[in-house]
Amino acid sequence: MIYRKCRVCGYPMDPGEGRNGICDDCVNKASLHPYGEKELDMMLSATVWEQMKMEDFINVGSATLQRR
Repeated sequence: MIYRKCRVCGYPMDPGEGRNGICDDCVNKASLHPYGEKELDMMLSATVWEQMKMEDFINVGSATLQRR
């Protein structure tokens, strides 16, 4: 039996699991990391924000459908 482990975190993997020696969790974290961190920084640094009402969502959705 061949022992396989993730090259990033060292987690033991089953045969056929992961990509190029990296477990699925590390692959998913690497693909989501740049976008999630950037959006989080933008939200935290925002100084002006407004909570939207349900009517705003409904109006935006109907305006988008009418433009098509």
